[in-house]
Amino acid sequence: MFETHMDLFVRGRYQASCSQILSQILECTKFPWDSKISRIPIQTFDLLSDFIENSEGAVFQPCYVSLFESCLLQLRLSTEELMSWDELDHDKKMDRKDYQNCVINCCDQLGPEECLRLVFAALNGSSDPAILESCLSCLSFIARYLPSIETVYLPTVVSNLAALPDIPAVNAARTELVGRLSGWISENPAYIEPLLIQLVGTLPHPNLSLTAANSIMQICKLCSRSGRVPLLAMNEQIQ
Repeated sequence: MFETHMDLFVRGRYQASCSQILSQILECTKFPWDSKISRIPIQTFDLLSDFIENSEGAVFQPCYVSLFESCLLQLRLSTEELMSWDELDHDKKMDRKDYQNCVINCCDQLGPEECLRLVFAALNGSSDPAILESCLSCLSFIARYLPSIETVYLPTVVSNLAALPDIPAVNAARTELVGRLSGWISENPAYIEPLLIQLVGTLPHPNLSLTAANSIMQICKLCSRSGRVPLLAMNEQIQ
């Protein structure tokens, strides 16, 4: 019924009521054991985004904050999945793809800096591999929208990448993130050498070699014109 009359709620004088209804719909994300129920908010917000473009978007910002936080929660993998991330079943991969699209939608509504702040808050010094992997994956989804001048959160995140636990899913998310942040890294040269050395060290891992090679290529492509590629250090790491 809400979806049928969505235009009336969003563009009419009932926007405050609409926000309250969406808050209740977001309660569905608290049922992670039932993927059909927990994905209801994604379907609703996908329909909603087109209406919000021409409405008082600020009314719905708290809902998008909640939705983004829910995506972070739903992206978490089980202990078994963290150890065998390359063997995730098709349904799980499709679920994560849906949450990826939802995160990008939230980024469009909230702005990349606010999404980055929410990810940083979720990390909050956590050592839980499920939280780490979820946050790193979420950062990969929004990395291309982050400004190269961002100096509030990314330096801390990037500086701590080397200290993350040696768990397959976390390693994969970290390797992917570094490549996605190549634009930011190229504008912050202090991080180029240590990150490239980390990536070179990842090349021998069969399940990570392709992602690591792509990430190295992206960084080198952007840094080569400035002569900032640490070829000697990379060669020493390989040997």
